[in-house]
This record gives sequence, structure tokens and C-alpha cells, in this order.
Amino acid sequence: MKKIAFIIFIIFSTLSCSIRSDDSASFDISNKSQYELSEVKLYVYVYADAINLSLLDSIDLNTIQSGASISTVLFENQLPNSDGGFYLRFKQNNNIIGRQFGYFSNGALLSDEQYEITITDDEVTIK
Repeated sequence: MKKIAFIIFIIFSTLSCSIRSDDSASFDISNKSQYELSEVKLYVYVYADAINLSLLDSIDLNTIQSGASISTVLFENQLPNSDGGFYLRFKQNNNIIGRQFGYFSNGALLSDEQYEITITDDEVTIK
């Protein structure tokens, strides 16, 4: 009986490690500024060296009108197998604005899996 319980425990342990939930990061971006946001892109970055970031493939979100919101999802299997984070870049009133946020390790998301990004005339807030 102990052998059967041990075998069941091993099988359960192995399966529980391989079964994953919906590992994704969601991004809700709200434009609460008086300006249209253009060229909106969400990048995944990795560290090229101690100072520089290497921006990887982006999700092109095009344009977000004043007062509008947009949502997108990035799945964990789209992340490189390294350490990095996310970078939001957009153009507002002819100014290019970029903001680095979030973190993943070895291609796995950490506790922050939902980001609420609010853009006003003079600041970008990420919760």
C-alpha cells in the first residue's frame, strides 16, 4: 500500500509541475490625455549589457485616441528565455515617450501579470 501511495505521489508531483495555468501578462492602456497617442508599441526587452537594453519584437498598438483605452495580452511562451521586462513607447504631441516597467526571469513571468497603464498630458502611471 505504501508503494502505491508513493507512486501516486510521484505521478501527481510530476504532473503538477508540468501543468501550467494561463501564463500571460495583460496590458490595459488608457489615454487620459488631450492628445492622440500614435506609434504605440509594447516591446519585450532583455539586457544587452549592464547599461543598454535590447528591444525585441514589439506588439504594434497603432493609435490610441484621446479618452480611449486598449488592451492586449502577451503570453509567457512569447518571452525569451532570459531576464528582461517590458518597454512602452509612443508619440504624444510630437514627443516620443518611452517607459520601462515590469520584469520576467528566465522567460517566466513573476507576480505582476496585469498592468494598468494610464497616460495623461504629463505622466505615465503603471500599476
